Amino acid sequence: SCAGGRYSARGSSNCSACVGGTYSNAGAAACAACSSGTFAGAAATTCTKCEAGLHQPAEGSASCLNCSEGTHAPSAGSSTCEPCGEGYFAPHPGMYACLKCSTEKGASYDSVEGSAECDRCVADTYWDEGGGGGGCIDKPEGVVVDEPGTTLEKMKLKPGYFRFSAMSTEVYQCHHYWNCKGGKIRSNSTAIDSLCRKGSRGPLCSICADNYYMSDFSGCQSCGIGNAWLGPLVFVVILLLCAAVAFCYQEKLKDLYNRFEHKLMELSQKATIAFVTMQILIILNTTHKSVGGKEVPSPYLDFLALTGFTTLDVVSLVPFDCMYETSFDHFHALLLESLVPLVLLV
Repeated sequence: SCAGGRYSARGSSNCSACVGGTYSNAGAAACAACSSGTFAGAAATTCTKCEAGLHQPAEGSASCLNCSEGTHAPSAGSSTCEPCGEGYFAPHPGMYACLKCSTEKGASYDSVEGSAECDRCVADTYWDEGGGGGGCIDKPEGVVVDEPGTTLEKMKLKPGYFRFSAMSTEVYQCHHYWNCKGGKIRSNSTAIDSLCRKGSRGPLCSICADNYYMSDFSGCQSCGIGNAWLGPLVFVVILLLCAAVAFCYQEKLKDLYNRFEHKLMELSQKATIAFVTMQILIILNTTHKSVGGKEVPSPYLDFLALTGFTTLDVVSLVPFDCMYETSFDHFHALLLESLVPLVLLV
């Protein structure tokens, strides 16, 4: 009879060696194919399991195959390779274990399933190709940090922030919060078209389009009757009502004035001082915002908001952008806020 690793067909007196991928025991009339996950050389008496990091999906194989990059075979005798899980990678063929991105590359690095390298960043960083080979960089203020795998081109901004192009690493806070809607810069669009709300344009979405006016409370608004003129109309109605009441009770008002003339004069002087002081403060604040300054800090800002009704800020009350054929700019605003109080005092 034939020795192991060889066989002799019935009716034959010769023994032949089993070919690679098959094996036989002593006295075998035929060789058997190795199962998947194993291999055998020529004249083999048994099949050998593929080592960890190797695999063989086919039966009757004479050798094993390396697991490709991004996959691994954790144990011997594997017929297939397993992809690396999220956060892991296999940079070389034939690996039996995947490497952890946070350990090998740093806490900011991540990967998708089946990765050969750590080419994704955690939620509070973004991937930047600059600097040779790329890397994860902390997201600047104003960028959404709840999305892992962000790239420079796909950075998503919070409302109230702006950047000038998809390749810009600088993020700016908008002077008019409501004009900057946030989001991503679309690949087929400009930064202004993607990040500015309807009716606003220009750098930082700080300019209102034609037929829109700038509201201190809600950004660029349409010059429709319901939006632009509601405040002025209410003010005019209140003024007319006060005038009508004064006309109806003019005799009583004259009598009260004659009785308390001295005290009223003192009160008038104090009110004039307070009025002028508030005009100076509001002009300083308007000038500061109009030329691109940051919002003034509390408690100064809170004080202006609380006493704003005394300033007669006609620029914020009347939508002059809807009245001017050309742009109503900082010079016009400063001129009006300077002259209107003087005219009222006179």
